[in-house]
Amino acid sequence: MLGYFPKPYPDELLYSVIARHAIHLGSHSDKALVQELFLSRNAAAVVDFPGHLVTLVEQIDPC
Repeated sequence: MLGYFPKPYPDELLYSVIARHAIHLGSHSDKALVQELFLSRNAAAVVDFPGHLVTLVEQIDPC
């Protein structure tokens, strides 16, 4: 479970929300960020047709 994930702005792309998450936490490693969000080092954060969304949703705290 993630301790923090930014609330998306209206009409914001998922890719942008993930980028803000990385910036806010000072993440320097793309692989570590992907592992944290998607629980897989093989996942890729892409703008069109993102995958592993169920895993990401399960990681985000609903509060």
